Amino acid sequence: MYDSENEVTVHRVIVIDDNPEIHGDFKSIFQEDVINTCDVDEMEASIFKDAPFRHEIDKDRYELDYAFQGEEGVKKVKQAVGDDRPYELAFVDMRMPPGWDGLETIEHIWKIDPCVQVVICSAYSDYTWEEVISRLGHKGSLLILEKPFNSREISQLACALTEKYILSRKVNSGFRDLDEIIKQKAHKLEIARINAEEAEKILNDIITGEDLPKEIKNRIHNIRENSSKLLSAINSVFGNSPQPEKAGFNKPGSKSEK
Repeated sequence: MYDSENEVTVHRVIVIDDNPEIHGDFKSIFQEDVINTCDVDEMEASIFKDAPFRHEIDKDRYELDYAFQGEEGVKKVKQAVGDDRPYELAFVDMRMPPGWDGLETIEHIWKIDPCVQVVICSAYSDYTWEEVISRLGHKGSLLILEKPFNSREISQLACALTEKYILSRKVNSGFRDLDEIIKQKAHKLEIARINAEEAEKILNDIITGEDLPKEIKNRIHNIRENSSKLLSAINSVFGNSPQPEKAGFNKPGSKSEK
C-alpha cells in the first residue's frame, strides 16, 4: 500500500505471540512505524565497491497489529483480507498455550491468504525443519527465527519479505488477468462456432432447396467450404477433431442438384 501524501510504502504486519513483552519488542523495533531501507544498502556498500545506495528519503512504513492467540490472529487476517487491507507479513510464535500452536495458526492463515509471508519465532525446537515443510509446504514463504532475536534481523526480514509479498501478489494478479482474457476469447470463439454452424445449415438449404443457376451454386459452395474450414479451425481450438463434410452437403453437379 502506497502513501502518496508522505511518499512512503506502507506495509501491514501482524505479530501473533502470547507474550506481551514480545509485542513490546516488535513495537520498539518498528518505532515510529518506519524502517530505513538504507540499512541493507549501507551493508552492501561496505562490502561491494559498486553496490547501489539509496537516498535517505527511501523509507518504508510499517503498520503493526497484534494478537495473543492463533485463533485471534487468524480472525484479524480474515478481517484484513475482507477489508482489502491484507497483511503482507506475519511473525508467529510456535508455542501459544492453551490454543493453536504456530503450525496450526499458519495453516489457517494460508487458507485465507496463501501469499502472506511468515516468520516462525521460537526458542524451542518442537518440530524439525523437515517436519514443518512436510506439514506446511510453502517453504519459499516461510522462515524460522530463533529467539532471542535482534532488531537488525527483524528489520532486514521485514524489508525483504514484504517486498516478496508484493511481487507474489503482482504475479497472481497477472495470472488472474490472463485467465480472464482466455475466458473472454473462448466465449467469442464459441459464438463464432455457433454462427459458423448456422451459416452451414443456411447455405445447405439454399443449395439443396432452390432452383438456382449452376454458377451461383458454385459460388455458394465455395462460401460454404470456407465456412466449413472456419468451423473446423474453431473446433480444433476447443480440442475437437475437424468435422468431415456433413451428409447433407453436396457438391455442385451431384444427383441431388440435378
